[in-house]
Amino acid sequence: YVIPVVFHVIHNYGPENISKAQVLNAVEVLNKSFQKLYADSTIVCSIFRPIIADVQVEFRLAQIDPQGNCTDGITRTVSSLTYSAGDNVKALIDWPSNKYFNVWVVSNIASGAAGYAYYPGISAGIDGVVILHNYTGDIGTNNGSNYAARSLTHEAGHWLNLPHTWGGTNDPGLPQNCSDDD
Repeated sequence: YVIPVVFHVIHNYGPENISKAQVLNAVEVLNKSFQKLYADSTIVCSIFRPIIADVQVEFRLAQIDPQGNCTDGITRTVSSLTYSAGDNVKALIDWPSNKYFNVWVVSNIASGAAGYAYYPGISAGIDGVVILHNYTGDIGTNNGSNYAARSLTHEAGHWLNLPHTWGGTNDPGLPQNCSDDD
């Protein structure tokens, strides 16, 4: 499956206005992750190694916008909302979620998260991923962490209906997660 992606860079002329090279790199990281092309897949817990696979999904920057015009799959919107982002930035710009994977790149997320996504079935106007600029790809403003580089991969997994292996919260140590199975 080919999934057209649009990166909505919400910026106020700061480092969150990431380069096209960083966006392209983020798409490359997504594809390498979902296609099992990273060498570190060998360090996955042994019980899971037999089931990790190339899931036959390819992310590509959109080439046609919703109006049928050519695009590079990147929009840039100037807004101070980049400093306290949440679903509020999605109201600035979004493309139809039944045709595009929307990714909003921002300076700061109000909740303190590095990124977040909803599971499928959420309202079309908020469907997609909000992610910090320094957790997008592994070049440019990335903070140098492999985990940061793959945060978009993690959130795209949620967007594709994958929960955490430890349960439905962000905290694997909570008692209510203990009855869930991997």
